[in-house]
Amino acid sequence: MNRGNSMNSVGGSNEPTLIYGRVTDIVMDANHPKWEEVDQSNGLYGVFFREIGFNKAEDLDDDPDFARCGMNSTVLLPVKGEIVQIQSKPSPDRSSTADATDDYWTGIVNVWNHPNHNASPITDDNDFGLDFKESEKVNPIQGFPGDVLIEGRHGNTLRFGGTNYDTNIFSEESNNGKPYTILRVGQDPDNETPMFETIVEDINLDKASLYLTSDHILELEQANTKASAYKSGEEPELSNVYRGSQGVLNADRLFFNAKEESAFISSKISIGLSSEVVAIDADKYIGLDAKRIYLGTNAFDESEPALKGNTTKKWLENLVKILDTTAQVLGKAPPAGTPYAVVAVATFNTLIGSLKAHTLLLNTIESKKVYIDKL
Repeated sequence: MNRGNSMNSVGGSNEPTLIYGRVTDIVMDANHPKWEEVDQSNGLYGVFFREIGFNKAEDLDDDPDFARCGMNSTVLLPVKGEIVQIQSKPSPDRSSTADATDDYWTGIVNVWNHPNHNASPITDDNDFGLDFKESEKVNPIQGFPGDVLIEGRHGNTLRFGGTNYDTNIFSEESNNGKPYTILRVGQDPDNETPMFETIVEDINLDKASLYLTSDHILELEQANTKASAYKSGEEPELSNVYRGSQGVLNADRLFFNAKEESAFISSKISIGLSSEVVAIDADKYIGLDAKRIYLGTNAFDESEPALKGNTTKKWLENLVKILDTTAQVLGKAPPAGTPYAVVAVATFNTLIGSLKAHTLLLNTIESKKVYIDKL
């Protein structure tokens, strides 16, 4: 199974000869039938392979050899049929055997120069193993000078860029050298570019993406552009106009969840929410505070202040008491010898005085903070 110390060395040195093998199987987890044989977790992501070479024919009758995974933090797992580089390196048994070595695969040969797969099977059965499917809807990403590109097999990519180039839609002469990062998951499903031709990210057509820019304009088509809750002249720039340092997350659905603690959105100037429906729910309370609170787009002129609940209630109760007192006086017979008209005039004069004093309290029931729409 393992070539160990039998691997040839270069020029008689201790450096191992680099060989190549075609992958026949991959150890993905403990359910693999040879999990114990490959030393359990030490064999995780290892591959079974048959050696191929310039002067060596691949013998399908030979049992495949095994090579451990030679990478730790960043791993590009091969698929069946891909050709991997293999070297002998120190073995986990080195503590007991000083010169013990094992085979390790250290990279995939980029036969087709394509992110989806670089399998080179010896038959045309397109068996890539482990349910892996070839996709004609995945294109290589177009790089620009100096870019660092990371490409997954299924249209998921990461670009670190910043250099202007003729076909670079993100940079121009004025921001040449200024950095941007694009994380993209899922290329445009309706893309009809031939699979071996390169494409560039599309913020509107890709399935989901995150853009981090320093001095760039993004041609994002906003799902909703309504901004009537802003005062005239204070509306934010549209997404396809703004240029500068920004982060843009675009997908069919966004879900933010703080599973144990709180979620915060903090902004120096404004926070805008725009949708068909904006719903706010809370189990305990909803707090809202500002120097001015406007309910409705016609509330900005502050001509319709909201009324204070308890203050208004108390004002109305006192008004009822004044009127009730007046009614009770007028409803009784006047004292003997006193004309009713005299009593009525005196009562109404008292009422007028009380109403004048009460009217002065009207300004206390109006909010100086909350204003409502005239409609």
